[in-house]
Amino acid sequence: TGATGDQGATGAKGDQGDTGATGATGDQGATGAKGDQGDTGATGATGDQGATGAKGDQGDQGIQGIQGPAGPTGAVGATGATGSTGAQGIQGIQGPAGPTGTAGAAGATGSAGSAGAAGATGPAGPAGATGAAGAKGATGSTGATGSTGPTGTVGPVTVKTQTTITALAGAQQYVADCGLGNHAVGGGGNQNGTFVAGDHVIQMYPSSTSTPTAAANNSTNPRYFVFVGETHTGGWTAYALCVAD
Repeated sequence: TGATGDQGATGAKGDQGDTGATGATGDQGATGAKGDQGDTGATGATGDQGATGAKGDQGDQGIQGIQGPAGPTGAVGATGATGSTGAQGIQGIQGPAGPTGTAGAAGATGSAGSAGAAGATGPAGPAGATGAAGAKGATGSTGATGSTGPTGTVGPVTVKTQTTITALAGAQQYVADCGLGNHAVGGGGNQNGTFVAGDHVIQMYPSSTSTPTAAANNSTNPRYFVFVGETHTGGWTAYALCVAD
């Protein structure tokens, strides 16, 4: 489309002529003055389309038109995709403490937890008070015989003598007494006066009685020691070696 030309001056009004035959389409003349409206002529044949003219310069921007009425509300658009998480905002200032809420209902009892490891042994507590004596237990069975203890030291030995003869036919008998609480562990005899080789010792033995009787086998603590010798002119002295029971 070419540039718009200046508007020509309005011509004088002419008389209406007869309708002429349709002529060929001529070049467009300059716009004449507006005549009176003639009768409607017959429709002429459509002429060929003219060539597109060069693009004209852009005209000045027109003044803003009056705002039109609001259009109808458009349909709701589809929900957009979720946006990525924004950066964390700075912490706000702490608000005032809210009122205390009502106590919630007690929760159900939880299942028992597994046993914990044994704790370290605590320090020993103070000794408790002595309990009352228990009832006497039954007598236990006799224990086995213990081993023989070491031989004790020998106590002091006291020598007892006897020169009084106890009658015994064909001999002289003497009974040496160790005394109550003592016993004889040995003894012997000795001739008094002149020694005579033919006067012999007949027997010696311990006795548990003063009326001479040889002590029995495995008896203990014989109090007396008996000496018997042949008749000697000076007699004999009997000896008993005594220790405490």
